[in-house]
Amino acid sequence: MPRRIRSAAPAAALLLSMAFAKVGAQYVPLDSMTPPASLTALVSLKAGRASLRDAIGEVARQANVSIAFDPSLAGLDRPLTLQTTRVTAARALLRLLDGSGLQAMTTAAGSIVLTARAVEERRTFLTGVVRNPDGPLAGVRLWLSGTRFEAMTDGAGRFSFGSVPVGSYILRALRMGFAPIVRALHVGAPDDAGPLDLQMIPAAVPVDAVIVTPGYFGVMQPGIANGQTLTRQQIETVPQLGEDVYRTIGRLPGVASDDYSAKFNIRGESADELFVTLDGVPLIEPYHLKDMGNALSIVDLASLGQAELIAGGPSAEFGNQLAGVFKLHSVEPRTDRVRTSAGISLTNLRAMSQGGFAGGRGSWLISGRRGFLDLAFKLANIGDSISPRYNDVFGKMSYDIGNGGHVGLHALHAGDHLKYLDTGEPSIHSEYSSDYLWTTLESHVGRTLRQESVAWIGSLAWRRDGDEAAGDHPLVRIRDVRAMHTLGVRQDWSAEVGSRALFKFGADLRHERANYDYSRVFTQLVSNGKAVVRSTDSLALDLDPSSDAVGAYVSQRVRPFNALTVEAGVRYDRASHTNETIISPRFNASWQPTATTTIRAAWGKHAQSQSVFGLQVEDNLHAFQPAERADQRGIGIDQMTWNGIAIRAEAYDREISHLRARYVNASMEIYPFAEIHYALSFIAPTRARSRGVELSIEREAGRRMDWSASYVISSSRQELNGAWGPRPTDQPRALRGDWSIHPANNRWRLSLSAMRHTGWPFTPERLRVDTIGFGSASPSVWITRSAGDLFSQRASTYKRLDARWTRFIDTHSGRVALFVDVYNLLNNSNQRQTYTNVFISQRLDVTYRGGSQMSLPRIPSFGINWEF
Repeated sequence: MPRRIRSAAPAAALLLSMAFAKVGAQYVPLDSMTPPASLTALVSLKAGRASLRDAIGEVARQANVSIAFDPSLAGLDRPLTLQTTRVTAARALLRLLDGSGLQAMTTAAGSIVLTARAVEERRTFLTGVVRNPDGPLAGVRLWLSGTRFEAMTDGAGRFSFGSVPVGSYILRALRMGFAPIVRALHVGAPDDAGPLDLQMIPAAVPVDAVIVTPGYFGVMQPGIANGQTLTRQQIETVPQLGEDVYRTIGRLPGVASDDYSAKFNIRGESADELFVTLDGVPLIEPYHLKDMGNALSIVDLASLGQAELIAGGPSAEFGNQLAGVFKLHSVEPRTDRVRTSAGISLTNLRAMSQGGFAGGRGSWLISGRRGFLDLAFKLANIGDSISPRYNDVFGKMSYDIGNGGHVGLHALHAGDHLKYLDTGEPSIHSEYSSDYLWTTLESHVGRTLRQESVAWIGSLAWRRDGDEAAGDHPLVRIRDVRAMHTLGVRQDWSAEVGSRALFKFGADLRHERANYDYSRVFTQLVSNGKAVVRSTDSLALDLDPSSDAVGAYVSQRVRPFNALTVEAGVRYDRASHTNETIISPRFNASWQPTATTTIRAAWGKHAQSQSVFGLQVEDNLHAFQPAERADQRGIGIDQMTWNGIAIRAEAYDREISHLRARYVNASMEIYPFAEIHYALSFIAPTRARSRGVELSIEREAGRRMDWSASYVISSSRQELNGAWGPRPTDQPRALRGDWSIHPANNRWRLSLSAMRHTGWPFTPERLRVDTIGFGSASPSVWITRSAGDLFSQRASTYKRLDARWTRFIDTHSGRVALFVDVYNLLNNSNQRQTYTNVFISQRLDVTYRGGSQMSLPRIPSFGINWEF
């Protein structure tokens, strides 16, 4: 009589566990040994939904074996679908148990017991080769979707992901000039051992996928274009402060940033001139800790799935920007099950969860972050003087409406709170919040027409209060309350005209309203050369400007022959608060003379109107100024070598006119009340010009080592009062190198990042020393500080080396990542600006002693991220 599956009765479950423990040394995992003879019988399983318990019973029945287990084991009742014909019972059993958390333990005699799988998950060393019809193919970028595993083929077409946990994955491979590969892959079954053999077929890149813009950088998501990118693995493992995508972007050539701020400059232009979107919605002032130099962005790195930076020459669909475009895309949730991740570091606590509904047609994601710099500062014994806190929450839901279309609902909230108390300085109490709610729709209309829509509402609320008192009399009192409300809709259409042309058009409408409630009373003692007198400066403004803006564009992209794609377009913009109409023509082209060489060029006119939220009311500037305008030109070449090394060279030239007159804090000091700082200066540039050459070389996703290097020669200057001088963003020379090493199993990664660049321009201070009451019985000396010649001096050369070590531990249902990070590993003293101390003796002798303000010292940090 055939033997069947045998389960232990609940009352005997403990006895089974004890018995197995006693003879455990005789049992070994089935997947680590040659199957016993009892499991070599051939079995067949028909398609159909059944529980794991029932499927194991069917294997036992057909193979005439007995399988013992504890009926309370988790996972036995999970539904599954499996169809296989005439395979060994051992193979069928392993496939059934894959991903269940259970394992089969067996003896040489053929006794079989099911147990919970040990915490350590089975892994497979996953390697392979990519070929084309002519032989091995180098420079192919491969990755397992939704994981940290990435690779690139070498000159012989070989690649290695290292040691990969058992499970099911989606393998993707991209190489310009070849049809992409998207393949479901199961790692770990006995018959899956051995290298993969992938075939790529030559194919023209679709006309709508061609990148026609020089200065394009893909971030976190491998793209079809050659050229420098930042992969997800690099983003997660490079040395960085605060784990922030804005700070990581500073690694790209042509992008420069300050130690203290997440804001970065792009080819000489400020981040205030960057058009930023998250899943299609424009973000305004997307920074945390505004009183501390905008130290972090409001978008958590963990919630981002892809980013695109266009540093020069964007085509006609983008408007109201001078510096470029930064498009952020959130993670596409996995819908097979609920997945959660959590992380903690010295600066913040974060969590994210994602999953699906409606049989996988719908998806959802929610992430949150709470920064506790206030706790970190208390540990550093400065908790009584400064207490910063920040938080942000992002959520979205998406539903597949069929035919390649999706509808989505998104929300983002960010908030900050800061208190600062210090003797001799104004006390600060500030609160900032940003809230956005928007919906998106992507769909096809017919076979050739595609549309994308986004509609949004948003609001910003700022409050900044400060005062300093001497006795019962305030020396300064500031009340700054601002708000902005925005309502908008954007519609983009693209129509395929055959296989060689694409027609694009679209429009956006925005209504914006701002509120300013500002008051200031500032009393100080000043010298008139003969006596010290009290001076009072007061200001009160209450404004509520609004604006209706419209933008529209048309653009035609054509491919006259396979190697050349050109795009010509024109943009129309009008804003009611400035009463301006702006027409901006654009031209872009991409030429691929060989399969490994791409040349891109762009020319266009660009303009940026002043935001209704951009008035400097604190400096009594309450009238809107005309839009700033620029003529931009750029050309770049990308070259991929036979062994996967990417070389990139670009040159750009940007001429800017109609620059806005404004007040600037000419000092490099971060001061939350710039309106009363001695270095506050009014500038009215006539024109400006930025130009440069960027060179970079990199080798991504190597078998054991990744590296990249870049060198930039640039100039950013402006004309002030008839004379040309450097802009505060001028950085004539910049050299950066990144190097990363990891073992073949990919379980840890050590990354080093080095940079050296010309010091920033700064404005020296000017001292005035007055002898008051000379000849009297009690003369005194009074010192007045003011700004000297604007940006006439430059800090010494900046040098820094950062390091980060990351250890990955793959668990049954996810992974743990531990990291240790050291910012400014060598503790270099990097100068920001100089200052002068003045010492006065009792005899009124004056002595001057110079000093320097420095950038950040060595900062160690560590953290842990857990995905499950």
